[in-house]
This record gives sequence, structure tokens and C-alpha cells, in this order.
Amino acid sequence: MFARDAALDKELVAFLDVPEFRSTVLSTLALRTEEVAKSSPEVIDKIIEFTKTKELRPLALEALNHSTSAAKKALPELIKQLENEKQTYMINKLVSIIGKLGPDAKSAVPVFRKIIAENRGYAAERTEKLLQPMLKDE
Repeated sequence: MFARDAALDKELVAFLDVPEFRSTVLSTLALRTEEVAKSSPEVIDKIIEFTKTKELRPLALEALNHSTSAAKKALPELIKQLENEKQTYMINKLVSIIGKLGPDAKSAVPVFRKIIAENRGYAAERTEKLLQPMLKDE
């Protein structure tokens, strides 16, 4: 890997404001969200906003999946989306991102328990596994 320049990261983030470049930039950011957020913290707010759009949601969630600090900041929005999600794939994606936060995601426990209670197959199994670390201190 090569060293990145903070100025280049800021330029990259600026392209998120150009609609025709958003999906390309989000794809580029996905594996580097944590690093880019250090020099351009505003990127996290932009990614969180993109989780609310149908066309960019999968890419934005992938970016959050690779950044613990971004996922922590996005937690209230992720929980809200999880509460209303019907698609198993998206439930699994949201549960995975939230679950990686462990005890820091305790606010997600009620919605995780709801998914388990509704017995949504694989989503319920995965949620149950990820719930355990959240409850460690209890």
C-alpha cells in the first residue's frame, strides 16, 4: 500500500457532492473509510446520509462496515433502518455492521431481540450470535 495525502482524501470526499460520481467515490472509499475520516471527518455524515437513499445505500453500508468509528456515529440511524427493514439481505447487512460494535451497540439490543423473536431464519441466527457480546456486562 502507498501513503495517502490528506489533501487527496479531501478532494475525493468533495466528489461525493457530484451526483454522477457518488457511486464511484463510495466504492473507492469503502475499504478506506476509517483512514479518510481522519483527514476528512465530514465524510462520515455524508455516508450516513447516503444510507437513506435507495441507489447508494448498499455502497454506503459497505463503507460503514469497514469503519468502526463511522459505524458508531451512524448507530442511531442504523438502528432506525433495522427497525423498519423487511429484506433479509439488508437485515443481515445492518446486523453485521451493528454487531461488530459489540458492547458499544447496546442501544440495538431491543431491535436485535425483536428480530430473534420474529424468527426470521438466518437473520435471527446471525442476530442471536452477535447479541451475546453486547450483553457481556449484564
